[in-house]
Amino acid sequence: MTKSMNEMTSADYFHSVDENENELMLLLTSGAKFNKEHLKESLTIITEGILDHKIFTKISEKSREKLYIISVDGLYDLYKVDPETRAGVINRNLVRKYCRFMNKELGCLAIGIIDMDYDGIRDLMNSKYEKETQPKNNLFSTKDSTTIETLVLPRLYNENKKFWIFKEYESALKLSKNLGIVRYGIEKLKKSGVNLLKQKHVKNLKPNYHDFDDQYEFDTAKKSYFQLCQSEDKIIERLVEDNNLGHQIEMKLRDSVRDVKSLLINEIGDLDSIYDFYIDGHDFEFILRNKINLGIRKFRDETSNLVRYDSLKGHPMFQCIEEWRKKKNLAIIFS
Repeated sequence: MTKSMNEMTSADYFHSVDENENELMLLLTSGAKFNKEHLKESLTIITEGILDHKIFTKISEKSREKLYIISVDGLYDLYKVDPETRAGVINRNLVRKYCRFMNKELGCLAIGIIDMDYDGIRDLMNSKYEKETQPKNNLFSTKDSTTIETLVLPRLYNENKKFWIFKEYESALKLSKNLGIVRYGIEKLKKSGVNLLKQKHVKNLKPNYHDFDDQYEFDTAKKSYFQLCQSEDKIIERLVEDNNLGHQIEMKLRDSVRDVKSLLINEIGDLDSIYDFYIDGHDFEFILRNKINLGIRKFRDETSNLVRYDSLKGHPMFQCIEEWRKKKNLAIIFS
């Protein structure tokens, strides 16, 4: 009998996800829609999400290499993958598997773009963090930024502070910092052996438009969420309350939050200048666009239209891709 999520151990869960991903890979790499000959003639860039795809498409418009740029989310749409199947896999893992399949099994040239996510804080806690980044198996991480959103948005804002989509940037950033620190506190708590809180519990605090009957109800829920995110204390208290956790766990989470702050300051820098290392890009995008009442598609269109490669090329990930390009004797990819 299939186990419920509450009954599954961590090993069960990851085994289930791995099986789901392998089954999905068979679909995504077969049939008439998978044009092997076209791929063999191109450099493939595979990203996790839609925004990543838009950005890489924009900065490669004048590429001298023949490119095929696709996102995992785009493949889902192309192959009409249902929402339940999408929820049972991890896009980051599929980028790895798709990239490996292209390079190892097909003999094509492909690179994968993955978010750093929580690798940065986990490596810091394990004393394994290295500022220098090197690609492994043609995979390039957004390190030292958590996601493509936290890599791109600060750079766009610095050059376009008066552009209308950024009018709530600073207020959205403040809320996202509080969420980001609590998220990292949860990672520290998990490392200590306390697994009662997970990142999904922070995600669940965020209102989902589809859960509400009308715009007014959603707007009310948004305002409540923004008020909650005004302080780390409020976020912690809500997490403890919603998940029926006791005072002891609350105190441990507060200690963990304090510890990760000290770790970040000592190892990376002051919290105001390194925020792209710890805020969650999806939290930030959600808060920023909802403060100006902008839908996700419109926001991403406006964002990608502002992107210039000159603004991004100083980031470690793009520097690493450029070094890789030169070693492969490829023509200019981004400009």
